[in-house]
Amino acid sequence: MQDYQPVTSVAALNKIDIPVLVIAGDQDHDNGNPEELKNELPNGQLVIISGDHNNASKGEEFAQEILKFLGD
Repeated sequence: MQDYQPVTSVAALNKIDIPVLVIAGDQDHDNGNPEELKNELPNGQLVIISGDHNNASKGEEFAQEILKFLGD
């Protein structure tokens, strides 16, 4: 499945000028370095939550971080 993921260039990431929340699971080793991704986003914010690639987005912590981000 990873072979079919779209690729966004660093140049394109650098042009995103709206706030972007990057959420990564502390056990997610499938998708590169989330800190590097956040650093390419001019208004990026990184939150590390418990979980891996498959379950981090299913918990309360994920939802709370999104609500907090949207409230800012």
